[in-house]
Amino acid sequence: MNQNNGSKGRGRGLGRGRRNHPQKPNEEKIVQPQKPNTEENVPPIEQFEFKKTDVLEDYTNIDINFTPKPKEKFSLGKKFKILVNHFKLHLEKKSKIFQYDVAIKNEKGEDVLSNKIGKLMLKEFFRQNPIYENKILYDLKKIMYCTEKINLTEFQFENVFQSSRKIFKAFYQEANRPTEFKLNNLENSNEELNNVLQMIFTQNMKSGDEYFNFGKNFFHKNEARKEIGIGLDQIDGVSVSIRPTEQGAIVNLNKTSAAINQEGKNLIEILCKFLQCSEQILAQKLNEKWKILDFLKNLDLVDHLNKTVDVIDIFDKNAQQHKFRQKNDPNEISVEEYFYQKYGKKLQYPRLPLLSIGNQNHIPIEVCRLAFGRRSNLNPAEQSKMIKNANINCTERKERILEMVSNLDLNENDPYLKEYGIKMDTKMTELTAKKIQGATLEYGQNSKVLANCGRWDNIGKFFYDPRSVSRWILINCSDLNDVDEKIFVEKFIGNAQKMRLEINNPVEKFRIKLVDKKFLIEKIKEKNVQFLLIINNRKNSHIYNTIKQIGDIECGIVTQCIDKSILLKWDNNNKQYYFNQNIDQLCSNICLKVNCKLGGTNFRISKQDPNYCKYLKEIFESDSMIFGIDVNHPTPVKQQMEKKNENSKPEEKMESSSNKDDDKEFESIAAVVGSVDENFCIYPASVLRQKKKGKRGLETVYHLNKPVYHLLEEYKKRNKKLPKKLIFFRDGISDGQFKPVSQHELNEIRKACTAIQKDYDPLISYIVVQKRHQTRFFPKKAEDQASKKNENVPPGTIVDTVIVTPDKFDYFICSHLGIQGTSKPCHYYLLFDQNNFDSNKIIVLSFYLCHIYARSTTSVSYPAPTYYADLCAERGRKYDPEYTYDQVTSIDNETDRYDPNVRREIKIESA
Repeated sequence: MNQNNGSKGRGRGLGRGRRNHPQKPNEEKIVQPQKPNTEENVPPIEQFEFKKTDVLEDYTNIDINFTPKPKEKFSLGKKFKILVNHFKLHLEKKSKIFQYDVAIKNEKGEDVLSNKIGKLMLKEFFRQNPIYENKILYDLKKIMYCTEKINLTEFQFENVFQSSRKIFKAFYQEANRPTEFKLNNLENSNEELNNVLQMIFTQNMKSGDEYFNFGKNFFHKNEARKEIGIGLDQIDGVSVSIRPTEQGAIVNLNKTSAAINQEGKNLIEILCKFLQCSEQILAQKLNEKWKILDFLKNLDLVDHLNKTVDVIDIFDKNAQQHKFRQKNDPNEISVEEYFYQKYGKKLQYPRLPLLSIGNQNHIPIEVCRLAFGRRSNLNPAEQSKMIKNANINCTERKERILEMVSNLDLNENDPYLKEYGIKMDTKMTELTAKKIQGATLEYGQNSKVLANCGRWDNIGKFFYDPRSVSRWILINCSDLNDVDEKIFVEKFIGNAQKMRLEINNPVEKFRIKLVDKKFLIEKIKEKNVQFLLIINNRKNSHIYNTIKQIGDIECGIVTQCIDKSILLKWDNNNKQYYFNQNIDQLCSNICLKVNCKLGGTNFRISKQDPNYCKYLKEIFESDSMIFGIDVNHPTPVKQQMEKKNENSKPEEKMESSSNKDDDKEFESIAAVVGSVDENFCIYPASVLRQKKKGKRGLETVYHLNKPVYHLLEEYKKRNKKLPKKLIFFRDGISDGQFKPVSQHELNEIRKACTAIQKDYDPLISYIVVQKRHQTRFFPKKAEDQASKKNENVPPGTIVDTVIVTPDKFDYFICSHLGIQGTSKPCHYYLLFDQNNFDSNKIIVLSFYLCHIYARSTTSVSYPAPTYYADLCAERGRKYDPEYTYDQVTSIDNETDRYDPNVRREIKIESA
């Protein structure tokens, strides 16, 4: 599919879960966006051509060495002591460890990759061979380690489930040569050793029956739970991660939370809660078919045989009415009779409609129940409750972590640590951090403000580069009355004018409940407008998506959606709404978004800032271009289940081959943004879709050369020359992906440079920005806290010693003010560098870029270009309704959430 669109878009942060979507447009159709108005203050919409890409696994063979650690550490700022939730490991005896490859096969000779079967095999193995107990480390799938040689190559065991008996065989083959641990190995740990240490620390919890885990997060089965939604609980646990650091191997422990299903809860009870009705009138309520199906798509269900159930429709017959023929039996039998004859189960609700589960199969609602597992696609109310429950301040988090360490008492209670001779410190790592002041920012008329506390206000300040709107439409999709609507419009225009954003009265105002695309597009053309302002009753994803498609793809104009609930607040005492007392501040924040969506600049880093003059001037004034890159991974819409043989056994799902997902196609959305102005404030963007078959989406931006080429073209068009320096901030790469991803993407960047001009050879730097880690900082003294209320480290906290890696150029920055919860620092890795950055320059640049996120008067938690790329990747899904995205799966920090808004000057290219 080729699409030419030059939309300017605003992301919406966290996903909205799985929904019913409109039909995907014809892939052969070329969509040409309408040209926007040509008034001087509206930037032109560029037309980019994008192509869908079938990804192949042919990565480049070019070997790129990582940037070595700097000779000099960061030297700026005020020193202060902090504690970090890293616990140093010590090796008390040397061990020789033998590695084995394990293959478990079922009776048909098919490979079985199942944690449940792997755990069953290990238990039976220990029962028959007790001499190996506590000596074997097993990932429950393919890899096994042991301190002794395993004197057998094959092992048979069985699984009995509901009178069904299945035979399995496990095969063991020694892999490579044994690894010998020495004391200095923990001081200079490598990836293989870290994997072994991870298994040592988690084997007891993973192979036992007291804990369950999702990845590296472990939860005790008896831990108290809090209900946060229908059939949904929140549970607290511990995150366990082994990390190599300058002080040697450490274990990183942190409190974490997950949303899990209320396992075993019957679907009848779930539906009654959802529909707010009793069981007696449930049949009547089931007429609300689409509402129910939308809800059921978010649930993980199993049937009476513990098989996964994917509901695709509500059948028009009940268990008494629907009849079918069994194999080798010419007589028809009702579903009610079948369940009684086959399973001895008398249905309690035979008159309720059946559920269609694909391939003309239908089952009663009452035999369905919630499966065990984590639920990822939370709705906004569930997210809010989860965040509120998980939100604990910095000091309390520190105390909780130390309490977990004390309760686990791994040194005494974990048999694997004893067997392998490993002990961990029970005190957190203490080190010296440094605090530097925030950037000096410049507004219009040379007005300046120092962002030393992570935030500032724009009262009495004018935008650095304000724009204007002469023709716009107000669309009220809410129940906001005419009087309140008028007050809001006056406040909005008045606050805009105070900041020199010139906005006339709307050329038209109208009310609609649902957005009709054709009608609205005609109105936009008829009135020749530049801007749409939409008021919703709530965060209505249908209205929002439609508006963004119209603005971004169909018409190429600026759109701004507002939730009515932020304008009006409910007075519970007087039982009426009142206007938000902070309406002026609210309108000021909206103006921040609108001005940059129109192509303006709200503020910039001042050229008189002392750190700018000393460390950043060369970068800003030497034709540099800064990029942000991110990839957003969807999950495919549930597919219809394959038709199962009537005699298939319930454990077949558990025994299925490891290749069951290999034919599923995952479509990841990659976004690349690049600065085109000397202030690093304006970022056109390119959003690409890329497909890959397998178990997960592709983290690499496979055809990165295409968006980089387009962005370089845009820079050249605006500046009449190409940049001399390219600095890439790459979001979302884990440690194990550093080599393949950076190697491939750097090669793609070089391709783009060569394509745009044969002899073009700019200096390139490539920095990875990690947010998904478990490292937390705790000020040791109260006087070093950002404030007494939140007790976090202050914005501008820098760490580049002790807890950083022993062999890479990496550093931590806490750049934002954690108002609630515990601040999470960002972990930066300078993997490739031709610009010869020293510690001071790259750290100051990274920190200062956190101050130019256009729609906020705070320094954000990571650099603006990666923020924009992240939000643009999220926006990209609005144009492909066929796929859905995971939402919050675990939360440990309220301040980790990003605001669901992105600056409007971003131009989105969609392939």
